Amino acid sequence: TLGLRFAPDDDLSRGLNAFMDTRAPVRLLLRYFRTPLRPVATSGVVFVCENPAVLEAAADAPDARHPLICTEGQPSLACMRLLQACTEQGLELRYHGDFDWGGIRIANYLKRHIPRLEPWRYETRDYLALQGGHDLTGTPVAADWDCKLAPGMQASGRAYHEEQIVDTLLKDLSA
Repeated sequence: TLGLRFAPDDDLSRGLNAFMDTRAPVRLLLRYFRTPLRPVATSGVVFVCENPAVLEAAADAPDARHPLICTEGQPSLACMRLLQACTEQGLELRYHGDFDWGGIRIANYLKRHIPRLEPWRYETRDYLALQGGHDLTGTPVAADWDCKLAPGMQASGRAYHEEQIVDTLLKDLSA
């Protein structure tokens, strides 16, 4: 995670906040959730991405001000606990992943377990606005949040990784 602060109830929360103060990414371990962590975000919004390259770019972006959680692909149990803790604290979660079948599967998993998770530039209109990319391969899967996304992807036959639109994502983190 990057820029996500925690209510300073204990030494662990204060230690994690020290990372946040220096804009250093930190990986949260499952053991950190032995005691409740209470995430806070002044804007009330936390962005979530799939790929560590986006988190790395955000750490280097001087204007990125919104917190960012990275699932690092299929989310770990620790990641899921963090996302659940965010929703329990009333924070809004916005998710972006790869526009490929694996990315859609990950997003479906997240959406089923974190129903309040909302797409972040991760809908049909966003996909259709992209150019370039690479060949879309694999077994198609419907997107639980957007019934037109999978058919649009199949018709286009193109896949896009988050890294290809990182500049756009960074603008949102800086807004």
